[in-house]
Amino acid sequence: DVGMIQAAHLGVGISGQEGMQAVMSSDFAIAQFRFLTTLLLVHGRLSYFRLSRMICFFLYKNLMFGITIFIFNAFALFSGQFMYNDFYMTLFNILFTSLMPLAIGIFDRDVDRKKCVKYPSMYKQGQRNENFNLQAIGGWLVLACYQAGVIMTFIMIGHDSRIISRWSGQPYTMFESGVCMFTIVILVVHLEAMQVEEQWQWPHHVAVWVSIGIWWLYLLAYGAFPIRFAADLYYMFIGVVAPNGQYWFYCLLVPAACILPSLFWRNVRRLLYPTVQDIVREAVSMDKRTQEQIQHDEEREMKAFKPEIHTKNTGFVPPYDRNSRHYKPVASSRQIYNPRDMQHRVAAVPTEASLHYHQDVQMYESQQLYELQQQYSLEPEQHLHQQQAYEQQGPEGWGSAAGGRGGRHGGTRSRMGSDNPGDYATWTGPQAVHESTSSPESAREDPAAFGLPIGYILDPFAGK
Repeated sequence: DVGMIQAAHLGVGISGQEGMQAVMSSDFAIAQFRFLTTLLLVHGRLSYFRLSRMICFFLYKNLMFGITIFIFNAFALFSGQFMYNDFYMTLFNILFTSLMPLAIGIFDRDVDRKKCVKYPSMYKQGQRNENFNLQAIGGWLVLACYQAGVIMTFIMIGHDSRIISRWSGQPYTMFESGVCMFTIVILVVHLEAMQVEEQWQWPHHVAVWVSIGIWWLYLLAYGAFPIRFAADLYYMFIGVVAPNGQYWFYCLLVPAACILPSLFWRNVRRLLYPTVQDIVREAVSMDKRTQEQIQHDEEREMKAFKPEIHTKNTGFVPPYDRNSRHYKPVASSRQIYNPRDMQHRVAAVPTEASLHYHQDVQMYESQQLYELQQQYSLEPEQHLHQQQAYEQQGPEGWGSAAGGRGGRHGGTRSRMGSDNPGDYATWTGPQAVHESTSSPESAREDPAAFGLPIGYILDPFAGK
C-alpha cells in the first residue's frame, strides 16, 4: 500500500485496523471507504475548478497591467519612464488586486455539492483538463491584450498633452493620466472577476468593493502627506483628478468598452455550446423557479379560499331585511345549541344590526322577550304554512301574519341571553318563571320544544 501511494500522482489512505503507515504516506486520509465519493466528486472537482480559474485570472490581470506599462514605454522611446507612481505600482498585486484571486480560489463554486454527487459526469471536466489547457489559458491572455489596448487607446487620445484638463488652463500631465489609467485597470480587473463568479457570497463582495475603495482611500491618504513624501501625488486626487469630469466619465466608459465583448462571448458560448456544468446550472435554476411558482400559487389559493359556515339548522329562515324590526337584537357571534348532537356551535350572522348589539340587546331582552317568544312560538306542523306565508306576502307581510296567528302559551323554552349553554328559561303563560338548569339533558325528551337564541332566526323549531 505504501509503495502504490507514493508512486501515484495523488495518494489517498484509509485509516483502519491495519495501522497508520499508509495514512502517514498519503496525501489525503479518510476514515471510511465511502468517503471517497465525496472526496473525488465534490472536493476534488471543486479544487481543480477553483485553482485553474484562480491561476488563469492571476495571469490575466498581471499581463494586462504589464502591457499598459510596455505600450507607454514605446511612446516614450523606451526611455524607462513609468506612467505610474512607483509606490502604488508596487502595491498592485499586494493590496489592490490581492483579495479577488483569494476569493476565487477559496469560495468559488459553480454547483452545489449535492448536484456534484448526483451528476458524476461533471468530474470528467478535470480528467479532460478543460479549464487549464492551452485553449483556456490562451483565451485569458488574448482578453488581457485586448483590454490593455482599449485602455491605452482612450488614454492616449483623451489625455493628449495639448488638451486642457481643467479651468486653470493647464494641460494633462503624465502622472494625472497615470492615476486615471491605473483606476481604469483596477475597475476592469474586478469587473472581469465579477463575470466569472458563479455563486456570489459575502467574501466576493468584500473582495471587490473593499479593493476598489482601498485604491481611492490610498490616493486621499498619500496625497495628504507633505510634499517631500508624496512627491508627484501631492494633492493629486483632490486638487487635480477628482474635479475633472472626464476622469469620472472615463471610469464608466472605458470599463464598459473592455467588459462588454467578453460578456457577450461568454453568453453566446453558454447558449450555443453549453458544457455539462451549464446544463446542470440551468436545470437547478428551472427547478428553483418552478418551486417558487408552486409556492406562490398555493399561497394565492389559500388567500382566495373562504371557508363556509356549516350548520345543522334545517328550519326555514327568511333572508335579512334591514327594514324589518325582527332582526335588530342580533349578536355578531353567539353559541347555538343543537339538540341533534348535543353540541354547541358558533354561528356568525353578518348583519349591520350586529354592530349595535351591545347597545340594544339589554333593552330587547328585558322589554320584548316575552312578546317575541309568544309571537313566534309556532307548532311544528305550521312550518309549511310559515314558509308559504313568507313566499306569498314577503318579509313585512309575513311578519304581521305570523304575529296575527299567535303562538303557544305554555311549555315553550327559550334561552334568556345567558352565556352558559345550560341555562334555559321555561315560559308558562303570561307570567314568566325562569328555571335554571345545570345541563341540557331535558332537551333530549322534547327537542321540538327547545328554542334557539332569540334574535338569530324566527324559527324556534330549527332542531326538529
